[in-house]
Parts: sequence; structure tokens; C-alpha cells
Amino acid sequence: MKSVKGTTLLELMAVLGVLGVLLATAVPYISGMNQSQLADRLYRELENDLRYARNYSVTNGVSVMLEPRSGWDGGWRILGDNGSGTLNEELRVTNLESKGNISSDDFSKSTPIVFSARGRANKSGEVKIDVAGCRGTRVRTLFINRIGQIILKGENVCK
Repeated sequence: MKSVKGTTLLELMAVLGVLGVLLATAVPYISGMNQSQLADRLYRELENDLRYARNYSVTNGVSVMLEPRSGWDGGWRILGDNGSGTLNEELRVTNLESKGNISSDDFSKSTPIVFSARGRANKSGEVKIDVAGCRGTRVRTLFINRIGQIILKGENVCK
């Protein structure tokens, strides 16, 4: 009797079935990982820009403002005093084209965050970063107090 090399249709169907189950469970997890990385990136970008604005104000002895562009989800810009007494020198712009949700009841385009030449904030308040579909505790709230400290106030479970 001759030996036949190869696979049967039944073996091929079994392998494809197992592969389908593995992919069906892995794809949503990978999507959640991307959203979690986005949440981490948004948090780091905002925190770094807040620290940059405060450090610039102290280092150069001028007032510096961080304001949302067209709502927080569109990004923000940092403006400094170029010596004229007005905050019109654009120091840094952060554009967000992501699906993250950044919100604040305390700061807006009409009530931006302003750091004085001594690094003090014009008022205290919070900014919340929430990305739909993230995993773990990545809904973060940054708190800026009157003396200019930027504090991670809370990490909550993703929705």
C-alpha cells in the first residue's frame, strides 16, 4: 500500500476552526490595548505640556498660558509674554486628532490656565482624560492647584 503525504480536509477544517477562535478572542484585546496606549499618551502629553508651561514661566520670569484650542479634544496651545505684557507669543501647539475625551469644568478657552512669573496658577482646577474602550485604570484626573503644582488626582477604571 502506498503512503499518502498531505493533510485531509477534516484536519484542515479543524486547524481553521482553532485559528478562527484564537483570532476572535485576540482582536478585541488588541483593540483595547491601542485605546489604553492612547489614554497613556494623552495623559503624558497634557502633563508634560503643563509642566513645560510652568517651568517656562519660572525660568523666563513671564506669565504663560495654556488654553484649549477648540475645546480640549482639539488640542491646546501654550502662549507666553514676549515682553509686551500680553500673552501672544506661541510657544507650543499640541494638535489632537485622536478619539480621546479631555474635559474640564474649570478651564476653557475663555478661562485658560495661566502660570505667573513665579509659577503660580491663576486658579485651581481639574482636567479629566478619558478614552473609550481603554482597559485598566486609565481614566485620569489632573489637578492644578494655586501654587502651580500638577498632581495626578485620580485614576479610575475605564468604561
